[in-house]
Amino acid sequence: MSIDIVSVLLIIANVLVLYFVLNKLLYKPIAKFIGKREEAIGRARDQINRGKTAEADAKARAEEILAQARAQAEKLSAQIQEDGRVRADAMVAQAREQAEGIVQKAREQMESEREQMRRQVREEAVGSALALTSKMLKREVTRENNQDMIDEYLEKVG
Repeated sequence: MSIDIVSVLLIIANVLVLYFVLNKLLYKPIAKFIGKREEAIGRARDQINRGKTAEADAKARAEEILAQARAQAEKLSAQIQEDGRVRADAMVAQAREQAEGIVQKAREQMESEREQMRRQVREEAVGSALALTSKMLKREVTRENNQDMIDEYLEKVG
């Protein structure tokens, strides 16, 4: 068993040729295919990440818009309630003013009527006193006459 140099060189040459042929026909196309596949996977991951980011941004914007809408609705509700309170207070104040005006008018009317009644009573009292005095002067005044005139006057007034 001897080693033949030519055989060894042929084997080495076959191995090298096989290496270059396999490298050219298999390794490079497979490596190129794997590289393209990795790039496609990378692009898909980037696209997925951009989609997730866009989704998160859209969700955040939607929540912000919803929060603003809720705040605006609460503000509007508070404004409506405040306007209602202001209107109710104004209506109550107006009603009180009207009631006070009516009460004041009634008091003035009562005072006017009271003053008119006082004048009438005075006029009647003066008239009665004059009539009584004139009767007394026409007659002789005695104690009985005086008492009769007073009783007559009280019946007339009373």
